[in-house]
Amino acid sequence: MNQHRHGLLAAAMLCCRPALLIAAIAVPLSASAAGDPEAGKQVYDNRCLGCHGNDTTRGTTGPDLRGIFGRAASTAPGGVHSRALAEADIHWDEQSLRKFIAAPVKAVPGTTMPTGVSDPRQVDDLIAYLRVLK
Repeated sequence: MNQHRHGLLAAAMLCCRPALLIAAIAVPLSASAAGDPEAGKQVYDNRCLGCHGNDTTRGTTGPDLRGIFGRAASTAPGGVHSRALAEADIHWDEQSLRKFIAAPVKAVPGTTMPTGVSDPRQVDDLIAYLRVLK
């Protein structure tokens, strides 16, 4: 590479580096900041409905998730509540839900919730749906 091309490449990298850094930071932050409640309903219907139910069907084993934000764990009506979750001293907010939904057994060893949602986008969407589920 000749000296002129090398200089242009170095100048371009110095010039563009801050913009690339900002873009690299901004995209993941905006993607995780808010999910899509409609997409979250699909996740709920596919992954959660069978145990937790909805307006027209009762959950078979899991507690009702309507109004979960701000509620203490294991205080919802219906469903089976594990001793581990009851003793975990958790009040459901975005952070505690995100941790529990992603890996329930890791977040609360001894919980009866057998599986979580590992895809971060689906977790964002599911949390957005749970936020509006009343």
